[in-house]
Amino acid sequence: MDLEQVNPMPINANELVAHRGYRGKYPENTILSLNKAVEHGALFIELDVQFSQDKLPIIYHDTNLSRVCLLYTSDAADE
Repeated sequence: MDLEQVNPMPINANELVAHRGYRGKYPENTILSLNKAVEHGALFIELDVQFSQDKLPIIYHDTNLSRVCLLYTSDAADE
């Protein structure tokens, strides 16, 4: 990805870091969400890396699939 000059604009502290990308409009932790966060002025991107049972890194926030599979339970990860 090429970096380009971004015009300075006033932003608040909540807009400095895109946690899991631009997840308000795009699927979290996807390339699309991360790219859109940068396009919309995020200065940093924070994402979560979990490891699968066979030790492969996966970009994913929760420790289980309950929240994204509509199987929300009390032990599903909080925001």
